[in-house]
Amino acid sequence: MQMENATPRCPVDHTLLKSLVFNGVTLDQCPNCGGIWFDRNELDETVRRLIRFPQEASAIDVPLGETQDINDLEQYRSLSCPRCRDTKLSAGRFGRISNVVLDTCPRCRGVWADHGELTALVEFMHTPAGTNNSSASINTRKMGEAIASAVKQRQHYKEIKELGSSLNRRIGFFWFFLPKIIIPISARAGQYEFPLMTSTLIVLNVIFLSALELFSTKAGFDPGFLGMIPSRILNGERLYTILTSMFTHAGWFHLFGNMLYLWIFSVPVEDVFGLKKFISMYLAGGITAELVFLALNPQSMIPLVGASGAVSCIMGVYIVRFPSSTVKTFVINRVLDIPAWIYISTWIFYQFLLAFLVKTMGACSTTAFSAHVGGFATGVLLAYLNKNRPVATKGCV
Repeated sequence: MQMENATPRCPVDHTLLKSLVFNGVTLDQCPNCGGIWFDRNELDETVRRLIRFPQEASAIDVPLGETQDINDLEQYRSLSCPRCRDTKLSAGRFGRISNVVLDTCPRCRGVWADHGELTALVEFMHTPAGTNNSSASINTRKMGEAIASAVKQRQHYKEIKELGSSLNRRIGFFWFFLPKIIIPISARAGQYEFPLMTSTLIVLNVIFLSALELFSTKAGFDPGFLGMIPSRILNGERLYTILTSMFTHAGWFHLFGNMLYLWIFSVPVEDVFGLKKFISMYLAGGITAELVFLALNPQSMIPLVGASGAVSCIMGVYIVRFPSSTVKTFVINRVLDIPAWIYISTWIFYQFLLAFLVKTMGACSTTAFSAHVGGFATGVLLAYLNKNRPVATKGCV
């Protein structure tokens, strides 16, 4: 997200903020009210430093003379982000368990701390020795855990940026076989009826992403709220995301890729198994794929989104039921008819290889390869459990 280049103003009295360097981090402070604006992640860095050296809080949260009374809750809720300008700040307890209320921008994730709040936060985390206050000790531990979790989540995002170049160095030849240059166009598996359920799924996914694009422009709305976050699921939170994540995509290109594969491989599968059995396989594959990803990444804080796990399940069914069919494929600069068993076998090997490399390297990926493998395995199993169903054989696509 691109920020405005104009100098930020204090959300309380609109005074131009002045730069303040602390521990190598450039913060923005109001010379009038003493409040401090922390851009995304800057508060985490500052708090980590103050946990070790609490006496340094006075260097930035300096005592002022007479200051404005800015503790009124109504004023808290009407503050605007110094960066985004038109976005209202949202008040909340830092770390969710502290007694200090800070104001966060839901858009750029910056944080505003009024004068004295940073000092209060340090005091909360450091209970004076000899007080024997067990609850204070628990609060300190929980605060440390909250900060560690925030730092770990930020590290995940850093790893995502580094993964592309890392895989390019390690995978070598297989990096050549990207979906960008090997694209399926159609599959030749028989003559079948109009794919009502497949078409419905595609329309639903398009509507869902369109709605997300519309509401994502609203202040305070986070599309990631619909993605499946493993650590949240294990804590019994946001269980509904096991379903909603299958209809949530990161963008139109992401959606197009999944829907292209869905249309090519699900049409004959739907015709053979019928609407109810097909949708049952689709949902079962998607859920199983997410559970596999959850089992392998239980501490992940990154939302898992997309229908690729469910689509992988349908591909698993396809290779069992239509192994001798052909997949018309665009390869670099020509169109080839590739046997389905070769195309899909190569595809799943590629997914398994990358899932293995990502896991052994201990990195995070923007693609959940392990979920693809889990969904595919589910599809193969379901196909064998329903192998007595007749297969459409006349005609061609």
